[in-house]
Amino acid sequence: MARTETASLDDLPADWARPRAVAARWSKRQLEVFDVLEPVAVVGVGMPEPLVRIEVETASGRRASYAGNSGIWPIRIGITESRKDTVTPRYNVSPFPLLAERGLFWVWLPSRQHAIRVRDAALPVIETDTARTYLRDAVDAGTEQDIAGLVGIVRATARRLGVVSWDEEDLADFCFDVGKQAGDGRISARLVDGEMERWSLLDRMR
Repeated sequence: MARTETASLDDLPADWARPRAVAARWSKRQLEVFDVLEPVAVVGVGMPEPLVRIEVETASGRRASYAGNSGIWPIRIGITESRKDTVTPRYNVSPFPLLAERGLFWVWLPSRQHAIRVRDAALPVIETDTARTYLRDAVDAGTEQDIAGLVGIVRATARRLGVVSWDEEDLADFCFDVGKQAGDGRISARLVDGEMERWSLLDRMR
């Protein structure tokens, strides 16, 4: 399938505008904590759900078939350091609604190094068919999976590697808790690190 954008997701731009409800509710104090924490996210981009075999008619009148007989779910797994996101407008370039792509999930890690480790370890678990070379920079997550399951795989991988992780709501809660502890004082790296140790312990107990 031809695309107008084939750049790697390894380094997503930092000036994206993410239209997410959780991100939109963040307070100024939470944003201050985020800036001190400097987390990095493993991000998934693709269609909202697996794609079964479909046929579409192109502008030239030619019929094109996608997904084969068994279905497919192409997912790009990258990393980003920004809370903002233009994943959806950047990759939603297909004229066919069933092939529209968007940001599916963000799992946050304490640093870029942690994000790379977790992404690289999670990819073999997510990918169900390594023979689909035509997916280019995407992997086939299979037809039996869902978004929550993909998030679960990434977070379980982080836990196995001894790395604390946050989904969108967890990160918002974490930043809120740190801001509340700081009161009217300065958000310090020491305070953030202390709260991260507590979250890491709770994460390992799940």
